[in-house]
Amino acid sequence: MSNQLIVFPVTCFFFFVEALVHYHIGKTGSAFGLSWPPPDELAKIVVSIIICGALSSLATSAIEGMLATRARGAKAKAQ
Repeated sequence: MSNQLIVFPVTCFFFFVEALVHYHIGKTGSAFGLSWPPPDELAKIVVSIIICGALSSLATSAIEGMLATRARGAKAKAQ
C-alpha cells in the first residue's frame, strides 16, 4: 500500500500535464505553448484526474496483489 502513496500523486501529476496539453491543443490547434483553463473547467479537469488516478492506483494494487498470490501459489506447488 505504501507504494500507492507514491504512485497516486505521480500519476495525477502526469495526467494533469497531459490534460493541459490536450486543452491547449483543443483551444489553439497547436501542441506548442500553454493555455490555462478558466477556474470552472480547471476544477472539472482536476476532479476527473483525481478520480482516474485513484482508479489507476486501485487497479494497480489489485493486479499486484493477484500476481503476488499467484506467485506464492506457484512457489508452494513447486515445494
